[in-house]
Amino acid sequence: MRAPLILLVALIAGCGPSPEVTQCPTTLVDHYRWSIVPETGEVGRKGPCGRNDVTSEFFGAEPSVSVITTDCSAATLEQPTMIPVAAGAAIHLRVYHYALTSSVTGVGHLELALGDDSLWTQDVDIPSEGELFETDVVVPSAAAAATPIRWHVDNHGDNSWNLIELSVMADCPVTE
Repeated sequence: MRAPLILLVALIAGCGPSPEVTQCPTTLVDHYRWSIVPETGEVGRKGPCGRNDVTSEFFGAEPSVSVITTDCSAATLEQPTMIPVAAGAAIHLRVYHYALTSSVTGVGHLELALGDDSLWTQDVDIPSEGELFETDVVVPSAAAAATPIRWHVDNHGDNSWNLIELSVMADCPVTE
């Protein structure tokens, strides 16, 4: 008799099943909070990018951060992640570059790192047409919220690179 009474009290008190949880894309960064990491080593003939070469802007309807290499050769941007990332989670990445131009041919280099882990690299021929890179990269080890995430651009020529998205699937409660 005692067990049914406890169950009745629990139901009346509002104890029931947990609310339904689903997965939704959740951004890892705020594109208005990137800082420039000082470059070490050789950085090409134009030198490292500075604050005037990096800007947060809308890319269509989405916020992004852009590196414009008219007056510089390379930039590494960094900020702490806004949420934790589990080992094995996939970070969804979208980077766009407009048509890449230069008076001499070469190769541009992009890299994404989370903490000490290099997650993604991409070499891009210069010159080349505009292109969108969209991929999921798997995180090899868990990263707490506020783990540094870095985006690196190394390039020659007068070019523009936009980091549009860094997101993971995370639990988000269903609202009714």
